[in-house]
Amino acid sequence: MRNSTHIARIMKVCGISIEQLLSFAHTSKYLTPRQREYLLSIGGAA
Repeated sequence: MRNSTHIARIMKVCGISIEQLLSFAHTSKYLTPRQREYLLSIGGAA
């Protein structure tokens, strides 16, 4: 997916770690299941 590099760039600029991304994916109640699955796949947890 082309968005994964975009998210990686945002993470680098904002100083967000993979752990923070994964914890957000697990705890956010605003994500759809598809968005959560996508974030987890970027984080390498899927």
